[in-house]
Amino acid sequence: MLNPIVLETPATCGDLATATSTVKVGGLAVSKVDIDSAGDTIVGPGSSPFGVFVEGVSMSLTGDSIIGHGDGAHSNPTFASPLPNAMSVRIGP
Repeated sequence: MLNPIVLETPATCGDLATATSTVKVGGLAVSKVDIDSAGDTIVGPGSSPFGVFVEGVSMSLTGDSIIGHGDGAHSNPTFASPLPNAMSVRIGP
């Protein structure tokens, strides 16, 4: 199951997601691909393969890639899981 990434969701490198959306899940703003970041820009693929968009842009989902921005865990970060206290919303198959 793929879940939306929201404000302050940690990436595998430990950096926290930003979120500029006015759309919220569990009271937290949804992060968008190519707009928001977690150490660097979230590149997705996000929700576009499922035809789901937030403010005209693909929302970030678990499994999304983030541009590498350093060594070690920062070289190829992703979003492994949503925030545990954020409401879960099923996106995709």
